Amino acid sequence: MKILVTVLLTLSSMFLLTQNIIAEEVHGQVLYRDGGPASYVQIHVDGQRQEAWSTNRFGFYSIHVGPGEHTIAVNEIEKTIYVSPGRATKVDFRVSR
Repeated sequence: MKILVTVLLTLSSMFLLTQNIIAEEVHGQVLYRDGGPASYVQIHVDGQRQEAWSTNRFGFYSIHVGPGEHTIAVNEIEKTIYVSPGRATKVDFRVSR
């Protein structure tokens, strides 16, 4: 039983480490058209409305996604991006109030 628990913990740790390795950062800033920061605006990835991130009080955000093509949406603006393995991707938005 002790061996089984050890094996399961080891496999779980390896899985979590692998997830962190393959997740790439997408970051940027959301500003209003007049240049002011869009504070606490929701960011959606790949149309998942139930899971959202938000900007901080200065309009900055940072999320982690897997490599490949993704759609990042803020308000009604969508941008399709390609996230390369091992590289951070910057995506800024200008939105209406």
